Amino acid sequence: MNNVLLNDKIKEITHSLYDINYEKMPISLFEGMGGISYFFFEKINSNYASKKDKDFFIYLIELLVEKLNGEQYSFTYCDGLCGIAFILKKYQLTLNQYDYDLEDLLQDIDSILMQALEKISDHDDINTDFLHGSFGLLYYFVFFKERGSRFKALYVKNITSVINYINKAKKTDEININYGLAHGLCSVINIAKLYLENIDKYCEVSKHCLNLCCEMFTAPELNFTLPSLYPSISPIKQFHDRAARHSVHLGWCYGDQTISTTLNNVANFQNNQELNQFSLNIANHWVRRDSIGKALLNEDFYDHMMCHGVACVALYNKLWFNITKDQSFYKNYTYFINNLLSQKQDFDNVAGYKRAVINNEYEKSYGLLTGIAGVGLLLLDASNMERKSWYDLFLI
Repeated sequence: MNNVLLNDKIKEITHSLYDINYEKMPISLFEGMGGISYFFFEKINSNYASKKDKDFFIYLIELLVEKLNGEQYSFTYCDGLCGIAFILKKYQLTLNQYDYDLEDLLQDIDSILMQALEKISDHDDINTDFLHGSFGLLYYFVFFKERGSRFKALYVKNITSVINYINKAKKTDEININYGLAHGLCSVINIAKLYLENIDKYCEVSKHCLNLCCEMFTAPELNFTLPSLYPSISPIKQFHDRAARHSVHLGWCYGDQTISTTLNNVANFQNNQELNQFSLNIANHWVRRDSIGKALLNEDFYDHMMCHGVACVALYNKLWFNITKDQSFYKNYTYFINNLLSQKQDFDNVAGYKRAVINNEYEKSYGLLTGIAGVGLLLLDASNMERKSWYDLFLI
C-alpha cells in the first residue's frame, strides 16, 4: 500500500466533504450529514486529525441538533432519528470535552423512539427491516443496553413475529426469505445475539430465533461450484434454484461475505466449533473472488462504496484476515484497497468516486453507505489492521 496515495486520498475526501451545502442535506446516518459527521468523528480520533476537522465536526453537530429541532424526519436507523441518536450517544465523551452536553436531548429522543417502536410493533405484520423498520430501533436500544420491561416486551413481540414469519415460509412458496444484512436474516441474528449478550442471557425466545435463523443458512446443501452460495431473496423451497440462477455480488448489504461473518459471530458467541467451520467454509469460497469482475459481477458497472462496492469487499477481506491470518484474505484486501486509492478525481465524481445507480448511470454521492464518507472511513483504518471502532454502525 502506498502511504503517500493513502494520505492524499484521505485529504481529497476531507476537502470534498468540507465543500457541501449542509443546510439542504438530510440528517440521515447512511445517506446524509449524520454519517458525514461520523467520518469527522473518527478522523479527529485518528492520526489524521487537524484543528479544522475538530471545528468542522462541532459545526456539523450544531447544525444536526438545529435540524432535529426544526425539520420533519422518520424514526428509522438508516434515514431518521434512530440512526442520529446512535451516533450522538457515541459522540458523548468527545463532546463533553468541548463542554457540549446532549444528555437532556438524548433522553427526549429515547422517549420518542420508544413510542415509535410501540407504534411500529402494533401491527400483525410488523416491518422488521433493519434499515427502515423496527429492527433498527431494536438494535439501538439493545446496543445501549435498555433493560426496562417496556422495551423487553416490544423486543419479544418483534422476535416472535420473525419466528412466525419463518415458520410460515417453511410451508409455502409465496413467502420470501431475505438472507442479507441490510433487510434480512443477518440483521436479526446479530441483534438476537446482542440481546443475549447485553440484556438477558436467559431469553428463550431470543435463543430460539437465533438458532432458527442460523438453520436457514446451515440446512440447505450448498453448491460450491457456484460463484455465490446464497441467493439474496428466495422462498425456502426454491433456495437451490435461485442460488443457481442468480449470482449475488459480495458486499455489506447482501452476499456470502456478510453471511459468513454473521455466522462466525454466532459461532464465537456459542462456542460452536461446527458453526465456526461452516462459516470458514463460506469465507474460503468467497475469498477466491479476487477481482472486481468476480467480486462485483460486472467490471463495467460498479462503484467503490460501502453498501455493495469495492470498499466493503475490502473491509470483509480485512476482517477475515484478522480472524484467520490467512494471507489470501490479506492479498485481496491489498488489491481492493489499491483499487480504491487509484481512482482519480474528475468533473463527474467526488474525490474519484461515484455511486452506481441504474441503467449504467452514476451520480455523485457523499454519505456513509453509498458515498465518499464511507470510503473515507475505511481508508482511515487502512494502515491499522486491528482498529474497528466504527464497525458497530454497520452491525458487523
